[in-house]
Amino acid sequence: MLLLQEALPREGGSARGEKYIAMVEAYAAAGAAKPIAFVTPVSHGQTDYSRALRERAPHVSFLQEANKALRAIAAVTRAQEGEALAAGAATQRRPTAEQAQAIARIGARPHTGVEPLDEVKSKALLRLYGIAAPPEVVVTSKADAIAAAERIGYPIVLKAVAAALTHKSDAGAVALDLASREQLAAEYDAMTRRLHAHALAGMLVAPQIRGGLELVLGLHRDPEMGLVVMAGSGGVLLELVRDVAFCIPPLSPAKAADLLARTRAGRLLEGYRGGAALDRDAVVAALVGLGHLALDLGDRLESLDVNPFVALPRGHGALALDALVVLRPRR
Repeated sequence: MLLLQEALPREGGSARGEKYIAMVEAYAAAGAAKPIAFVTPVSHGQTDYSRALRERAPHVSFLQEANKALRAIAAVTRAQEGEALAAGAATQRRPTAEQAQAIARIGARPHTGVEPLDEVKSKALLRLYGIAAPPEVVVTSKADAIAAAERIGYPIVLKAVAAALTHKSDAGAVALDLASREQLAAEYDAMTRRLHAHALAGMLVAPQIRGGLELVLGLHRDPEMGLVVMAGSGGVLLELVRDVAFCIPPLSPAKAADLLARTRAGRLLEGYRGGAALDRDAVVAALVGLGHLALDLGDRLESLDVNPFVALPRGHGALALDALVVLRPRR
């Protein structure tokens, strides 16, 4: 780029500046070999006069302060690189029959307001897009919970299933590391009493997953950009370190890998300071699946959170340990 120092005049009386801007606009409009931007030494507000002058120079950019200008240019370059990485990602696939059926069912739901799906339904949707979860069983009695735990093997996790329980840990709807049938039975009774006011669809019995790296994956609706894909450090680190990056769907594997590379979690996946390398390919595949889901659901999706999403050692995949899909009314 060519950067020129000149401020937009905020009032009449700067004939030299206006002549200079007009000359550069004519040069850019005629087909300049490089993009051109004006940069002011300081930031200041605009007036009706400066805005009118700006409208007469549509082929050049007006940026304020050198450091802000360079950050803006870097952001545009990053966006262009990301779109190049995603080239062809939107045209190389069609929804599978199972995905199309699930999207049609969601489209047929009542459009009365924002609607969270419970964990079981959220994970079922994710599985259709290649995002795996642990082997889990939904039960409706203590005896069934014990039988499921015997099949899965201790230690296990017990979670209450209800669409209204969007923050299960805060509500006391999660019990971790239950090592025996006695612990499971006691926690089943305690959780049932604790959550008696909720319309529970059942209890989820799942294996306790150990090791790996906890990530967060998600889709969030930006008021200007629409749905964006998010990835970064998850679990308790999500709010503690704020290590997340965003991009616009669709995602190719190259664009998903680039998204991870912009986070500190991405470095840990590679095996930081002698640590074991984790299954980065499985995380990349999950991000590509989220991009497909964002395109297929479109306006019906308000947000999707997968936290924690655990990356296991290389070759062993990655698992969504919790998930929350929130639907919105059709616009």
